[in-house]
Amino acid sequence: MMTNINNPFEFFDFQKMLAALKVPAVDGNSENLINAQKKTLETFANA
Repeated sequence: MMTNINNPFEFFDFQKMLAALKVPAVDGNSENLINAQKKTLETFANA
């Protein structure tokens, strides 16, 4: 699945999807969630 980062709506949906996938595995530790999203964003930026 390719996400068009230039489209803020698609980007926002991608972020919501990421959060929805990761939240159940995070027990009140949002730092891990933020770090995981940063790594994902870096991967997309470097692609």
